[in-house]
Amino acid sequence: MPWRHAAQRRDPALRCARAQRDGALTIDIERVWQTSRQVYGVDKVWQQLNREGIVVARCTVERLMRRLGLRGVVRGKVARTTVANATTPYPIAYKLYHFFLSTGQNPQSPQEILEFLGEVEGDVTQEIEAMAEEGLERSPKRFFKGIGRSWS
Repeated sequence: MPWRHAAQRRDPALRCARAQRDGALTIDIERVWQTSRQVYGVDKVWQQLNREGIVVARCTVERLMRRLGLRGVVRGKVARTTVANATTPYPIAYKLYHFFLSTGQNPQSPQEILEFLGEVEGDVTQEIEAMAEEGLERSPKRFFKGIGRSWS
């Protein structure tokens, strides 16, 4: 029945009671939101409307503000996302793990890891040599810090 919708657009009195009230409330909600310099959110717009004697449910204000695209200013904590810092180097264990994963090689001892590394920073070399002294049983787990590599 497309004629009904066209008639309701021409004559707002033909709309249902909720649609008529929404039309009137929309004007008030926009007015309060603009008066607050577009700062008020749903709660404060709803409180201001009730102070002015316009009795309306909070959920109605929320629904109409969402429909109108009105939002209050969000203060406090900013939503953060994890952003990798390209200048920060990956830990050497992470690089080694992915190197061995990509090449399909499975080093059987810390000495083999040293062969792959060649010249390495002093701390890492010392750690690998310390692992070699401790033996193969504990060393890969500590070196790769639980990345999940099997060393059998």
